[in-house]
Amino acid sequence: RVFDAIRLELDDFRRIKSSIPGATINDVVLATVGGGLRKYLLDKDELPTDPLIGMAPISVRTEEEKNAAGNLVSGMFVSLGTDVADPLDRLVAVKESTHSSKQFAEAVGARTLVDFADLMPGGLVGLGARTAGRLSLANRLRPMFNASISNMPGPRHPLYMAGAKLVAMYGAGMITEGMGLIHPVMSYCGDMTISFTSDRAMMPDPAFYAECLQ
Repeated sequence: RVFDAIRLELDDFRRIKSSIPGATINDVVLATVGGGLRKYLLDKDELPTDPLIGMAPISVRTEEEKNAAGNLVSGMFVSLGTDVADPLDRLVAVKESTHSSKQFAEAVGARTLVDFADLMPGGLVGLGARTAGRLSLANRLRPMFNASISNMPGPRHPLYMAGAKLVAMYGAGMITEGMGLIHPVMSYCGDMTISFTSDRAMMPDPAFYAECLQ
């Protein structure tokens, strides 16, 4: 596995967001990842014609459940705009993809799957995962998405432990068969950190990918 990360100022994301009406910081994060992937794959002469697809977690919590404990999330599949050369045009393409009513409807509709997962015995889930791994099912099927991007807002004030100040937050994602590139994105005290974890065979040049994201 390989791991790397970049740190950017959150204000830069806000300025970029304001350049496109209706765009969100999450849209800017997705467009940034799309731009980084485009630059990386162009250098390797492996950029596909169709845009790469990202999987982004989305809350399926209802208004009545917004104060409840725990997580209730599903995932939506969005275009990363890797087929668009201009950065602002890419942000527009990503915004249109994330704000599509169909995408949100599919994510909320997936709530039934979230509820169903609560009823699935853990042993059965583990058995299914191990069986899929032994049979290499992920290599036999076309993946539903190419990369995972999880944007998690962090505290706006500094954190301390035993008098030591936390200066930066980085996320490390778990890669699995069929999901070999994950981007944990975290904000903390005015900074935005885009980390990524990948498979060495899939991404042999992680330092260059970090430069592409920057």
